[in-house]
Amino acid sequence: MRVSTGVSGSGETITMMINRYVTQAGTPVTNLQAAASVMYVVPILLIFLVAQRGFVAGMSTTGLE
Repeated sequence: MRVSTGVSGSGETITMMINRYVTQAGTPVTNLQAAASVMYVVPILLIFLVAQRGFVAGMSTTGLE
């Protein structure tokens, strides 16, 4: 199983790279795909949870003078 980091300018997104976790027969390795998906989503969720207060404050003050 060969995994590219995408640094070389291949133009692949992370979700396309996760789809590469397959056996030589072409069947998906679901445990690796699930782990990679979690690692992909966790940083996004952490950033949202940290910045959530700012998002809500910005939306509540929109349009007020």
